[in-house]
Amino acid sequence: MVISPKTDEPVLGSECGLLVVDEAKGDVAIDELPAEPTSGSQDSDRDAGLSLTNLVDLACSKIPGFALGDKRFVGKVKIRTLVGYLTENPTKFGDRKVPDGELDPESTLIRNAVQRQLAGAKKSNLGEFVKYTRRFITHGDGILPPMTLCSATNMELDEDGSMLIPHGQKLFALDGETQLAVWHSLWRQDRTTYGDVEVAVEIYYGRDEQWAQQAYCDLNGKGVHPTRNQVICRDHREKQTRIVDKLIKEVPLFRGGILRDKVSLPAKAEEVLTYTCLYDMVCAMLQKTHCPSRNYDYDGLDCEEATSKIISFFREFTAAFEEMIKKRGEFLISSQPAMLAIGAFAKKVLDSAASEDVVQVVMDRLLEVDWSNGDHWIGILLENKVDQEGNQKKKLRRKKDAAKDIFNALSEADSADGKAITKAPARKTSDA
Repeated sequence: MVISPKTDEPVLGSECGLLVVDEAKGDVAIDELPAEPTSGSQDSDRDAGLSLTNLVDLACSKIPGFALGDKRFVGKVKIRTLVGYLTENPTKFGDRKVPDGELDPESTLIRNAVQRQLAGAKKSNLGEFVKYTRRFITHGDGILPPMTLCSATNMELDEDGSMLIPHGQKLFALDGETQLAVWHSLWRQDRTTYGDVEVAVEIYYGRDEQWAQQAYCDLNGKGVHPTRNQVICRDHREKQTRIVDKLIKEVPLFRGGILRDKVSLPAKAEEVLTYTCLYDMVCAMLQKTHCPSRNYDYDGLDCEEATSKIISFFREFTAAFEEMIKKRGEFLISSQPAMLAIGAFAKKVLDSAASEDVVQVVMDRLLEVDWSNGDHWIGILLENKVDQEGNQKKKLRRKKDAAKDIFNALSEADSADGKAITKAPARKTSDA
């Protein structure tokens, strides 16, 4: 019998020499198995079924929780049990370097028939998910949804409602496989830190392959995912989002003037900009480029200092161009390519040594530009398109291409494009 060092109580099943994981107590115990019975011994008939193989088959993990409907169980499990006993590492599925026989054949077969491979965008998300999970464990900042696991094997429930999963029986993820891969990764890095972490699981058992395939479709194919612009305006963990939110509160033109859930402004919208447009403009300033990356690392950013300088610039900018920004049909300054280019051009105001003179230099150049909707923007911000009726109309060019050309025209006032968008100098009238 094995006595738990945590509870001073016998570990469930250890009197039989079984390997048992009791999640309620947090015990992992291994006892010596009884010797094989010898022929003719007094206990040979009683112990005939207790061979080494049979005893190992009887070993189990005990998962606290409760049944919820038919062949459905909801519970919690520690990472050391989830990773060490119950699941395979999802990154190994489909990996040709994994030796034959290393993965459980039964769960692998049904998993591969149900799940997509952990590759492409799904695999590239692992690194960020690992960082997110570390932060969640360290600071409690975030949310980790339950993983949905599945098995074709019927499981037994203990008298207290816990699920008993035989050791050697593997579950696969119907939903949350990327999270499962993250836990395997963290477990390999630091078993002490992550071993006792508890996560929620939903387990479907006694389900065949066809049921699992349909469940995968229901879980992953029926929902409507939020768009990028719907996500960024709600993601307060991101520094750039916090800056934009502060900007909206501090700049009068933006209070009530930002449309959150649309990529572009409807023609009759009362708002002056979309959240996405303002967000991208701020990112262009922070990254100092007309083509900001979504994967940019802002960890080293002094958010308070950057916010103060960005607000100061936008107060100047909106005070000078408020009427043009509001009159979208007549002026192009509030178009997404133009705002992106202006954000990149205004990057100088974020330099540590930047002064009010730098802001004024940026503003002076912007004030030189003829932002009216005219032919001088053809090939820079606009292009001619012929509609189905054969009429020629001016349309905005592709955002990234237009933003690049506008940025270059702003930066190089003496270039052909720079001169094209610059207002003609006012003529002086001679004295009579």
